[in-house]
Amino acid sequence: MHITIGIVAMALMETTNPTLNVLWILRQLKMETTLFYMVNGMFFAFLYFVFRVLACGYVSYYFVTWYYAHGMLFSVHASGPFIFTSLTALSFFWFGKIITLVRKSLARYQAGSSSSSSPTSSSSSSSSKNKKKNKAKEQEKEIPTKGH
Repeated sequence: MHITIGIVAMALMETTNPTLNVLWILRQLKMETTLFYMVNGMFFAFLYFVFRVLACGYVSYYFVTWYYAHGMLFSVHASGPFIFTSLTALSFFWFGKIITLVRKSLARYQAGSSSSSSPTSSSSSSSSKNKKKNKAKEQEKEIPTKGH
């Protein structure tokens, strides 16, 4: 029975991967300020909390108490509690990082939506784009080529 619970919990933990992959794709496409990115990021954080923090925490607790009740907690066969307790610790660590990223993304989204609504910020953003283009051209000139 406890092996089945472990397998189901590990399968449920994988439900966060599609949303994580979508976040990565959106980041590669430079779409971090879109509403879709924000909603997907919040959904990823929610799924991560439910399936990796809560579910994995429950399975860790279940395994440790079951092995302890049967006097097997410190035996050779106690890899289940060790694995899930380690996964739970890692899940808590990464969940803290995820919350930090969600906060940054929310601030970036709010800054992106407020800058697109004000008329003065659009001209300043276009001038900053021109500065970036000029800087990139200057850097290209500075890069020596093999033949020269």
